[in-house]
Amino acid sequence: ALCLFWSMASEVPPNVISFNAAISACEKCGEWKETLRLLEAMPEAAVQPNLISFNSTISSCEKAREWQRALSFFEVLSFSDLQLDVISFNAAISACE
Repeated sequence: ALCLFWSMASEVPPNVISFNAAISACEKCGEWKETLRLLEAMPEAAVQPNLISFNSTISSCEKAREWQRALSFFEVLSFSDLQLDVISFNAAISACE
């Protein structure tokens, strides 16, 4: 999925939907470092991360037992203009278990 995303990105500018799909795919495969890279690449591609971007990244870090990173992204999200939702809180709480 990641190879497809980056090859597509060289042809067609990625948008928030394509980034989120790639982040979600990496989350499901346990590739938490790739979710971080993708989230960081979004502003560089002039794409604004949304709630799904952050929630998927927090969940990815939580599943990898990277609780400090998960809480760091939760904090960034809480200070953003985005509205936290139940998924945000659940992922952050799960990271602390």
